[in-house]
Amino acid sequence: VHSALADAVRRHKAKAGVAVLMEVKTGKIRAIANYPENYNRAVALASEPGSTFKIASVIAALEEGIIRPHDTIHVFKGRYRYYDRIMHDIAPREVITFQEAFEHSSNIGISRVLYRYYEKQPQRFIQRLKAMGILEGAHCQLIGEPKPYIIEPSSKLWSAVTLPWLAIGYNVKLTPLQLLTFVNAIANNGRLIAPLLVEEIQENHRTIKKFFPKVIREKICSDSTLYYIRRFMEGVVLRGSARSIYDPNLPIAGKTGTARIAQASAGYEQKYIASFVGYFPAHQPRYSAIVVIYEPKERYYGGEVAAPVFKTIAQRIYSMDLRSAQAPELPKPDSLVRYPITSPILQENATNFYKSLRIPVQAQVASAYVRAHVAQQQVRYTPYYITRRLMPNVKGMNLRDALALLENLGLKVHLKGKGKVYKQSLPAGTPIQNGMHITLYLHEP
Repeated sequence: VHSALADAVRRHKAKAGVAVLMEVKTGKIRAIANYPENYNRAVALASEPGSTFKIASVIAALEEGIIRPHDTIHVFKGRYRYYDRIMHDIAPREVITFQEAFEHSSNIGISRVLYRYYEKQPQRFIQRLKAMGILEGAHCQLIGEPKPYIIEPSSKLWSAVTLPWLAIGYNVKLTPLQLLTFVNAIANNGRLIAPLLVEEIQENHRTIKKFFPKVIREKICSDSTLYYIRRFMEGVVLRGSARSIYDPNLPIAGKTGTARIAQASAGYEQKYIASFVGYFPAHQPRYSAIVVIYEPKERYYGGEVAAPVFKTIAQRIYSMDLRSAQAPELPKPDSLVRYPITSPILQENATNFYKSLRIPVQAQVASAYVRAHVAQQQVRYTPYYITRRLMPNVKGMNLRDALALLENLGLKVHLKGKGKVYKQSLPAGTPIQNGMHITLYLHEP
């Protein structure tokens, strides 16, 4: 997830990017990637989502029964006036169906349907959004999640043009994780569950607290609406704004988004946020994901910038999934054991690694960290003891283990590069105190 996101941010010369991968049934977050890693935008940065919010608008319209999927809408060749503002579509069409309006992300088509019904009762639209849970928040386990923001009809900010632009994802702010949590419910047969980042807390290898999936809403909408919105989201990839990522071997359902960035004073800049949110495989969803690219240069549409990242992530996850592919033929043990993990590593991680490669481990040892050695075509552990008063040697360790070790010793860790640790600013054996700073220099093998 991280590498796919980082490649896209660099390729499009963007300001930043976010990607989150969630397990549909449990809500477990399998990856959160921010690039650059200077701020957790996935959890803490709320912005106007743009066209990805049309998912909620379409659910509202279908639930109210105000339109059917194949009813037609006039979209006036991609240009329509609401009072003193002009709304535009990318494609200059005259008449399209409601389903086509969603699949091709027609601003005019979606907004006209919602405006025609809710113009005299805008609060009913807000209540519908609240009832489906999209304004509930993600109930995230991390500190710093802002509440979803929306302009209410009672607000002084509400105007005659607020409703049509709200229908297409403006005048409302959500974090990437909040939007993904809502879309995950569509893949999860309507069940809205909070994202799960922490499964349990341990102290000295003893579990002191466990966390389980938390249900926010048992059902975000009716089964018939779920059926149609899922077909609509599949259509986005089959023939709509994300058709460039269509893969018959890995069906994806989702929605593209392209939002202009609001200025601090008034109006909107010529800068954009490109996004894609969805799930895969489309017919039997196992994972949901969101990709958001902030301020890409040259190309800025969600279907061109964010959707290909989603496809790359989906393909890599799908190919790694042992339940979706045959296990590869492994080399013989005598060739494998030439390459054990020799740097200090958490014993649990080492055991899982060798188990996945079908290499036998001789015995466990009474130490959280170990070094691994070859002994008669088996892996043998030797303890690696940590003294809380002295700086350990973390050279050669992977970043996850090094971070866990040093932060548990009360150190403030700074990173340069990515990959494994090849240098540390404080030498091994240095007396340490709580709150000391250390820089780890990383490189990829």
